[in-house]
Amino acid sequence: MPGTGTSAGEARPHSLAGVASAAVRELLDVPQATSAAVEACAALTARITHLVGGAFERVSGEEPIACQQGCSFCCHLRVMVYPYEAIALATHVGSRLAAEKAAALKASLRAAAARLEALDPSESFPAIPCPFLSDGRCSVYELRPAACAGYHSLQRGACERRFETRGGSVGIPVSRALQNAAVTVYEEAGHTVAELGFSAGRVELATAVTAVLRSPALAEEWLAGGAWPRDARGLVRSA
Repeated sequence: MPGTGTSAGEARPHSLAGVASAAVRELLDVPQATSAAVEACAALTARITHLVGGAFERVSGEEPIACQQGCSFCCHLRVMVYPYEAIALATHVGSRLAAEKAAALKASLRAAAARLEALDPSESFPAIPCPFLSDGRCSVYELRPAACAGYHSLQRGACERRFETRGGSVGIPVSRALQNAAVTVYEEAGHTVAELGFSAGRVELATAVTAVLRSPALAEEWLAGGAWPRDARGLVRSA
């Protein structure tokens, strides 16, 4: 298990970046069995997402954030995640859900991964619904990737036009303050993951989660310091 043995208590972070780094060290930089390390990935995902959510609470009172429950236009975009986030989501699907619901979600994940596999790299990304989207809401909200938690629009109409045109030239005005806070947290977490000896290359969400569900050994490989291919499709082929 990679790690330096440093204690989170050795640092007293005074910024979002420091808090993110401390969370990574607290949860991943400790000797532990694989099962506990997998659970640590889930705890870390929830912690980082909570930090980004805290930034949203501070910013939302100062800017006209358009995002509301039931608005899911951005849930049709490509989402890149760190391996620990993919492991957390795969663990949720594989061991936290009722069998029937888990089977349906696995099928949705496989379908999304297959559709992405068939895309020509020169094509624009189509409006593919996130497999975790259910009735217009995120079904894994507490474990949603930090990339999702930090993305908030200031204009619902722009999001709708972009969705309807499958991208096109429609720009989405976003909260820069929230985006900067989210990037600070997310990138600091990634840097600290890398400092501890884990691969920190981000991979596409549906494909990576599908791969880990097919082969749990991929989680063990990452936790042992192994690298995942940047192109998540290689994960599925090796799973």
